[in-house]
This record gives sequence, structure tokens and C-alpha cells, in this order.
Amino acid sequence: MTLDSKLENTKAVIRFFVPVKKKSFAGTIVLVTGAGHGIGKELAMKFSEVGARLILWDINKRQVEEVEQTIRKSRHKDDAAKSYVCDVSKVENIKATAAKMRREVGEVEVLVNNAGILHGGSLLEILWPSKFKENPNELMYKGINPQYKERND
Repeated sequence: MTLDSKLENTKAVIRFFVPVKKKSFAGTIVLVTGAGHGIGKELAMKFSEVGARLILWDINKRQVEEVEQTIRKSRHKDDAAKSYVCDVSKVENIKATAAKMRREVGEVEVLVNNAGILHGGSLLEILWPSKFKENPNELMYKGINPQYKERND
């Protein structure tokens, strides 16, 4: 057993007896993309349950507004959620929506980049749709907050 593996084992034992403090999301501004249905909707609902202020993005206006209303009603707070229609495959759309969002809600503290494109095709096309000229995560970082990556808290 190497020194590195002994050190990792010791850290694991310590973490077992002294668990890491869980992060509280109460009052935290959380942006969930693809929040209109599926996993994005469920993640938004879970973040809502722990008191996060939600920003919901989806390409489908009706669905994302329904999720917004559900969260507002369940929390009895008008500022519990705010929805926006955004096509995250277009950096211009991300930047415009992000600027509007910043003016209306504030800076994003947590980004859940969940949006995807549903389509069939070859495995390569499914894994990397030609719709994206750049890495989708980079599009979000550039559009939301250029300093977001550096903050990393």
C-alpha cells in the first residue's frame, strides 16, 4: 500500500466519523436550465423545498411558467421563482436572457445546466449535436457570468 493510498484511507475514515457540513441553499439564487419538465423540473422543485430562490429557463414558455406558478404557490412567495424562455444553444439568447435576469433577480449563485436537445440520430450526433458550435457548458459560463468559473464556491 502506497503512502498516497494510506492517506486517502485515513481521510475516508475521518469523513465517516466527522461528516462534512452540508451546504444550505436557503435564499441562494439557483438557475436551472431545462426547468420546464423532466429532471430540470424535479431539480427545481427540490431546490424550492430547501428554500432556494429559483430562476427557471426553458425553451417551452407554457411549461416553464407552469413550474414557476407551482413553486410560487407551494412557497406562498412571489419571489420564490422567476421563469424565462431561453434557447441555450444560442449564445446571443443566453446573454440577453442573462442580462434581463440579472436586472430583475440578481446574480446566479448556483447553476444547474440541465437543458438538452431531444432528437434521434447517430451516436456521435446525439453525444455532440451539430447545433452546438461550442461546448454547451462554455456557452452558459460566457452568457451567465464570465467570472462564475473563477468564483467556484
